[in-house]
Amino acid sequence: MHAWHWPSCKYVGMHKFLQVFFLNEIMCVGPDVSKDKSTISTDGKTEIKLITGKELRSHNTPKDAWAAVDGKVLDITKFAERHPGGDLILLAAGKDATVLYKTYHPRGVPSSLIHKLTVSGINGAF
Repeated sequence: MHAWHWPSCKYVGMHKFLQVFFLNEIMCVGPDVSKDKSTISTDGKTEIKLITGKELRSHNTPKDAWAAVDGKVLDITKFAERHPGGDLILLAAGKDATVLYKTYHPRGVPSSLIHKLTVSGINGAF
């Protein structure tokens, strides 16, 4: 099996990814942040609070859905209603969705949208 390395995420083939993702396990790690840091700058100006993987996993329902992408935690609860791909985005609730995001959005999405949805960052691995 081939292994690809994406920024801050290890991808080990689609079958393994689906197996891990849907078994509710986390296979990606957030940004390299020291354990004593409680905030991180996302744009050089704004500081956001860092959360643990445990806290991210607690936001896993359609009425309270957060997902991590490249170490940023996004609140996708309200966005799910207008997501062009439908509420399928809610499968990422409570998980690191970096691989899903990069698979379905190879050209990315507007940075203004990511900034608007960002509520936190990840502190360490989860």
